Amino acid sequence: MADPRALNLPGVKDPPNRDIDDFLSKVTDVEAQLKGLRDGTLKPEDVVVPDEDDDTRRRRKMTPEQIAAEEAKKAEERAIAVRLAAERRERDLRKEREAWWEKARFHFGEGGVVREHAEGADAGGKRPDAKELYQRGLDYDKWSSWKPEDPATKEEEAKKEEEVQRLKDAEFEKLNPDFCEQVTDDIKKRKQTNAEKTQAAAKAKDRANALFRKGEYKRAITVYHEALKLREWEVPVMTNLAMAHLKLGELDYAQDHCDRALLVNPRWVKAYFRRALVHEAKSPPDLEAAVADLQRAVDIEPSNGDLARELARVRGAWEEAQFEASVRAKAKAAGASGGEVAVDAAAAAAAAAA
Repeated sequence: MADPRALNLPGVKDPPNRDIDDFLSKVTDVEAQLKGLRDGTLKPEDVVVPDEDDDTRRRRKMTPEQIAAEEAKKAEERAIAVRLAAERRERDLRKEREAWWEKARFHFGEGGVVREHAEGADAGGKRPDAKELYQRGLDYDKWSSWKPEDPATKEEEAKKEEEVQRLKDAEFEKLNPDFCEQVTDDIKKRKQTNAEKTQAAAKAKDRANALFRKGEYKRAITVYHEALKLREWEVPVMTNLAMAHLKLGELDYAQDHCDRALLVNPRWVKAYFRRALVHEAKSPPDLEAAVADLQRAVDIEPSNGDLARELARVRGAWEEAQFEASVRAKAKAAGASGGEVAVDAAAAAAAAAA
């Protein structure tokens, strides 16, 4: 084959010598292989195709049976990898849930246990019952330490305590300037760290929202958890996690995140609404629980028309399901057959509609 550089075509820029040399080398190699195929010195399976990768070259030499066996093995390996990834994800989600609730129990309290600063709580964090309060009232030794509980007296005592504490703080700062400076610096650093965490959590939430909009729910869940690690009581992140799990059909985790949100903020309407969606998505649907959650949401936001319409829709479905269940139960009690039950239910429904 003639060297393209010898053509000297007008208006055509010559390609780099390296590209031309590479092209001519490939042409020469193809011509040599064609010659070998013609004279029998080269087998078809030994032909080397230019720019062909090693794996393609290897598979070209395999029989159909060998290719099928290899594909089956790869499919099995992929299935194992998917299963292991799902197990690892499930394990991580369970671990995160247990850790969050453990911390929440300590922070918010559980059952009869309340936080230490709760009014009326004792050192163990439990509220005294009525009997205990009555017995305390019979302890006459405590009468000598009685203090008036009226608002004016309380306000006066608070001002006195505040002034005493101010004087104590001023004296302490005067005697311990280095220590106080260190404490002040530490407070500033903590505030800065919290501000940085808040900003990072907001960015993570935005990234997760973008993934959610693309339908990449598993990735969105991972990033939402990054935000939750930074701001663990962030209610909007919890309800977004609930919706992402709901999209994947992971109802247990969806309800769990609604429960978390309502523990932190019992008036968060979106958590009630999404937990109602979870109840409705169950098999069979728990319409009674869905109605209860939607009713709570409407009680909090009575002017929300969308919530009111959703409550009416779900309540209608629940009442219809109750009616059908009642008809089936009566028919069963009467010993009706399956066909008669269907007829009776249809007749009753038609009568109710009329």
